[in-house]
Amino acid sequence: MPRQLYCDYARFGAILPDCACLLREFADILEAKGQFPAFDPFLIDGSSAWSPELQQQFPVVAQWQGLEALRTDIRELCGAPADSTVLFSGTSRQLARIAFQCLLNECESILCTDQDWPEFQHILKLQVAQAGAILHHTTLRPPDLPIDFPRPDPKTVAESLKKHGCDGMLLTSIAHDGISILPNDVAIQLSHPLRFSVIDGSQHVGYRPVELPSEFRGIVLGGTHKWLCSGVPMSFAVYVHGKDRAAELRQLRKAVRTSAYDDMLLLRTADLGLNPPNQTMRLEPLLTAFVAVRHALNQNVVSMFQHRCENSHQLFELVREQQTPLFTETRQGFAWAACEILSASTIQKILGEQGLTLSNVGKHLRFSLPSQPFSAVDNDVIENALAALSNRYTGRLYELNQLNFEPDSADHSGTPG
Repeated sequence: MPRQLYCDYARFGAILPDCACLLREFADILEAKGQFPAFDPFLIDGSSAWSPELQQQFPVVAQWQGLEALRTDIRELCGAPADSTVLFSGTSRQLARIAFQCLLNECESILCTDQDWPEFQHILKLQVAQAGAILHHTTLRPPDLPIDFPRPDPKTVAESLKKHGCDGMLLTSIAHDGISILPNDVAIQLSHPLRFSVIDGSQHVGYRPVELPSEFRGIVLGGTHKWLCSGVPMSFAVYVHGKDRAAELRQLRKAVRTSAYDDMLLLRTADLGLNPPNQTMRLEPLLTAFVAVRHALNQNVVSMFQHRCENSHQLFELVREQQTPLFTETRQGFAWAACEILSASTIQKILGEQGLTLSNVGKHLRFSLPSQPFSAVDNDVIENALAALSNRYTGRLYELNQLNFEPDSADHSGTPG
């Protein structure tokens, strides 16, 4: 079995060793005790609810310091004020519905873009129609997106907001392909802040530092299982309040009650006075999230992002030096590739057989890169995988020549795009 190099963090992050250790210890607790000791006090207050003997017996799980400690860490990770409200759920859709309800409580004319996840746009469209509001859509990408597409101009978003008189928006700050439109860059172009914004930070939080505009009011959505590498899917929402926090909390409580009547993780962890039923909920998403978020804060997201960018440039150079048939483009911690006569799925399989794991997205390959610098072994994995790809490409060219088939006359071999 070849050495593995995982480059698919934008889909699902490789689990942190500490999170994997926690999950094993969690299973040991259930095996030894039959049920989780002091569940409710432990959930709220952390391992201080346990005896010293229990803390010593299960030291990794005992790192948990309670719900408010996790909320505090997530606020810091998102650059949000200390009075922001933090919600947790097993699904991003659940929190999106709540966020959009809060958006529609404040705004009548809303902008979205083609950066947004289609599922979120679908949910938003339904809720806008029910509320009798107006949804405007602006296009930022060409229909057939080339791998060397430049970063969209934030002025395009700002001009659309002004043109349509929008008082709110859904903004995907970083899309699944690394293309970014950051909230601060849009806010700089506006003469006054929007009433309310929903920032989809699913590919942003934990990947690169989050900087919110100074007068930002709205909700930031994120997750712990991609770039944060918790290993257990969990989503969160951070509500950055305006001047009337009490009124906003009443509206938020109503939105949660309406949308999340069966989401025990959300209901039992929301500090909103909901009095939820005492039904079973999973504890592992919160425990692994705490470890993963604390890891990101300790490692410094700025440093982690720099390593991702360096890795993407190093991958680009290896592709060039190996004279492979890939056209490549780097996007700050992402790298994209395509090939003239081999499909993305074929390339993904060839590279995967050599231990290099990545995504295939339509016609293109997506490398979403780790936060630690490539080691010498990692470089060997990449070089071996690219050599196998070159051999397969050469063989395919021979087959096509035998069939008297001529690919595109432009000679792209060995030259990154």
